Amino acid sequence: MESVSELVREFQKNSRQDFETATTFHKKKRYHKSLFFLRQSVEYALKAAVMKKLNTTHPPIVYTLADMAASGGFPVPPRLKKDLDTVSTFSLTDTDPEYWNFYLVWGKEDISRKYTMIVAEILRWAYQEIASLPMP
Repeated sequence: MESVSELVREFQKNSRQDFETATTFHKKKRYHKSLFFLRQSVEYALKAAVMKKLNTTHPPIVYTLADMAASGGFPVPPRLKKDLDTVSTFSLTDTDPEYWNFYLVWGKEDISRKYTMIVAEILRWAYQEIASLPMP
């Protein structure tokens, strides 16, 4: 069984890799996939923060990214709250009934570019939170 510190490092690594994947999909004009991986990158970062703060190997199962942050006692900065709520909705896959509507409405270059910048800011905040905590 992995320790909390090992899982935190693994989740941070996954967060960074998913952000890189999102930027690659953006460059390849697969904007809806870029948005999906942006959400995944934030989820991994928040899970790492919560696991580290609560000293657990089991992050809570919650629906929104803001709920994930709150479960670990991380107050979301007001400037990021609305965007974090929006990024939470980027989790649809092609098996979800609303996927094609999501693809048509959100899968656009300007939206992908905008949320890539927003997620970069969210990740900076999350990584700072992780770094500020002592390793269990």
